[in-house]
Amino acid sequence: MARCVVLLAAMLAAAAGQEPSEKAKPDQPPAKPEDYKVYTEHPRLLVNARRLRLLRRERERKTLRWEQFNALIVGKAPMPEPGFAFALHYLASEDKASAKQAISWATSAAATDLRQVALVFDWCQPELTESQSTALTAKLSAGLERVGKLATVSAQRDRVLTAAALSDHVPEAPERHLKDVFENWWMAKTAPALLKNRNSFARIDGYPLMELMHVIQDNLKFDMRDNARLFFRDFPLHRVISYYPAAYPAADAVYHVPQYSGLGEPDVTDAALSRAADLAIVAFDTNALEHQFLQGWLIQDRYIMRSPFAAPYEFLWANPYQPGLSYHH
Repeated sequence: MARCVVLLAAMLAAAAGQEPSEKAKPDQPPAKPEDYKVYTEHPRLLVNARRLRLLRRERERKTLRWEQFNALIVGKAPMPEPGFAFALHYLASEDKASAKQAISWATSAAATDLRQVALVFDWCQPELTESQSTALTAKLSAGLERVGKLATVSAQRDRVLTAAALSDHVPEAPERHLKDVFENWWMAKTAPALLKNRNSFARIDGYPLMELMHVIQDNLKFDMRDNARLFFRDFPLHRVISYYPAAYPAADAVYHVPQYSGLGEPDVTDAALSRAADLAIVAFDTNALEHQFLQGWLIQDRYIMRSPFAAPYEFLWANPYQPGLSYHH
């Protein structure tokens, strides 16, 4: 394993030295979406038509990932992210009881996680009554303005998901927020910073960034990698070599542990979100060679996530039918 890490590091260093500069030519403005209006039908967040077919096929085939996720829902296990979990279960199973639970949570005072509320609004759209739709629209609109004042990657992800969910439900505000996130936060600040220092990106931001990128690609038909190609070329390989060689046997699953500072046991939640980010990277572009190596490293049954927190992410993003290449190469 150590030898593989050294070889991968050498590959990255050599490739970085050979790659031409990615600075835009003076007569070529930076790439950006043509329009910030969302025209796609619901569901439009994270689950496009192809992924929805995959999720329902997993349910029909009663695969391991579906069975473990379904067992948690049917067994009434306490779900740490109830809006996300019940809405995802509804999408895959079309079980109205799951939609009802998701909507009940989203319309309650306890539902302060804007991302989850947006997912419920989008994924459970066919089951919303007029009054529920009105209440969630108001809740999301207020949250959109509130989170727009924050600068973290998670906050920008929440803005994008909420704005995309609300587009064509409220006038102007969703498009204004999508444009601001892309042109001011991403294109003017974040993408140039990634190109300048590709090691400065916090690993914990990997998952919210991938959710943001999926929503932009699916709804605005734009690949955000176009603004930072050098960073994203190496991104999958950097992910692999930044894990500790030894796996961590937690109570619910075996995890690859991402590099972290400090003392004490690894944070299993961070490890779960790190794996979810890796799976979402593969799902973003299944044809990229670097992603196929990442897939080969990820898709091993011993690392399937089974906890009430992690199982929904495993079910949403993993694609066992996607071929992977051995990362030992």
